[in-house]
Amino acid sequence: MYSVKGLVDSGFYHLLLRPRVKKMIQSSPKKKQSQPLIFFLLTSGDPDQRSKVIQDTGNACRDWGFFMVINHGVQEKLMDDMVKASKSFFDMSEEEKGEYNGKQLFDPIRSGTSFNVLVD
Repeated sequence: MYSVKGLVDSGFYHLLLRPRVKKMIQSSPKKKQSQPLIFFLLTSGDPDQRSKVIQDTGNACRDWGFFMVINHGVQEKLMDDMVKASKSFFDMSEEEKGEYNGKQLFDPIRSGTSFNVLVD
């Protein structure tokens, strides 16, 4: 089992969590927070506004680990198709996904990390 999805699907990851992390996961948040939103349209105007968006993006990465980009111009159908394709890929067996493991950095289609497990 080489993938994070495989680890999560197995339920094994619970054994790896530290007690403090388990407590954080099990406890309910004291106040409801929404995920950070990044207004992409604001990056192409006033330099001060652009700087703030860049700073907000960095804060979201540091504090949350992710963010949601809105007003980016990508059509909803394309986003839905990408989500379906991703789900389809990650639902494959490890063997099937292995066919997409990148051997070269610039392979047109790649899966896996930048490390070659056979070498590293």
